[in-house]
Amino acid sequence: MKTHYEATCNGIEQAFANVQSTFETPDNDDGFIRFLFCIREALNNVVEHSEATRFRVQTRRLKEETSELLCFRCCDNGIAFDVPVRQSTPQLSMQGRGWQIIQAWCDGARLKRYDNTNQLTLYKKAGNRAVPTDK
Repeated sequence: MKTHYEATCNGIEQAFANVQSTFETPDNDDGFIRFLFCIREALNNVVEHSEATRFRVQTRRLKEETSELLCFRCCDNGIAFDVPVRQSTPQLSMQGRGWQIIQAWCDGARLKRYDNTNQLTLYKKAGNRAVPTDK
């Protein structure tokens, strides 16, 4: 799924509803619920911090024989940012600690800027299966 949205609260709600329908996973999966929380945090940050007017969301499920990886990407046309430095022990408070929580609760998180676009990519292992490694 790849869709463009206005950088408004309405746009966030539409994008989040589409993401939830794409990643159909049981409600009792704590890891998945945390992944959705991270996606929500990322979408909120587009409106609260980046001063963007539009954003794009892309979701994918990467499947292999023994594994599945959920991928979420959000790109926006907002202002440049300083990539946060990862701390060894994340503070579990939402006052300026969103990036640390995202890193702690996702199996992978990458934040970068190119061509005047902010890009955040989050990864989560589906279920208890291992993610394939590059060799």
